[in-house]
Amino acid sequence: MQVTNVVRDPGTVDDEPIAAERVGLAAAAPRPDDRRDAIPAQRGQPGSTASGFPAAGRSRDGVPFDPRKSASSRACPSQRQPRVADLLLAANHAGDIQLDPVVRDRATMELALAAAVLIDLAIEKRIRLEPPGCVRILAGHSGDDPLTHRVLHDLRRKARPRSVTDSLYVLADIVTPLVWTRLAGQGDAQPRSARCRRRPRFEFVGLRAIRRPHLYLTAAADRDPVDTTAAALWRLLTLLHLDGESTDLMLSDTTIARLDAAEPAPQVTPILSAVALALHVHATAL
Repeated sequence: MQVTNVVRDPGTVDDEPIAAERVGLAAAAPRPDDRRDAIPAQRGQPGSTASGFPAAGRSRDGVPFDPRKSASSRACPSQRQPRVADLLLAANHAGDIQLDPVVRDRATMELALAAAVLIDLAIEKRIRLEPPGCVRILAGHSGDDPLTHRVLHDLRRKARPRSVTDSLYVLADIVTPLVWTRLAGQGDAQPRSARCRRRPRFEFVGLRAIRRPHLYLTAAADRDPVDTTAAALWRLLTLLHLDGESTDLMLSDTTIARLDAAEPAPQVTPILSAVALALHVHATAL
């Protein structure tokens, strides 16, 4: 008999909907006033393909996007470029024998995931940080996966570039279900039963995904220099106190020393500074 380890996400609660309709899952229908923002992803809808995505040539919120052309959606796990947001969410579930999330405060994880998404976009050169700490979207980028597409679209809504702090709070409301949905598309997570729930809940499937942060950080620490993704991920884990004995990352002392000494690239440093301040303000208000 094959046993599948399922890692649940008890950190999500039902006291407040967080824009599940924006993810486009059938489990959560969009509110009438948000239908223009919802991402249609249900099978069998007019204008959609068999995979549930809009047909090529259509646009979502006025921005052309064909997810069938996404290389990241077709890549196998060993070929995917590591993303800070995916690794951060997985690391939060490598905490104890029940594999419950370590950081259970939803607002804290939302801010951290928003920062991780911005860091991913900066590393991929989809955004550029300009003085005095403004986020500018680089021309020609509309996103090659639903998460990136939605984030870039929301950042474009303001005529002038948003500040990093403003961008964090804008994205904090939407990124958590989007990251979970991307992980589900990669086979690392699955939606849980949506009985009488106002937003979808997810769970990790198996131990492969939650072991990936350990494997990635261990390998990254052996390289010289340590890459920006690993350095930025480690800074976020440190801010969330996910770098010590509270997690099951099981990193060696040598690996930890190498990660501590690694300096994130200049293009992500303002994001790390902004999220550190936002998390401090949030913790003070609790």
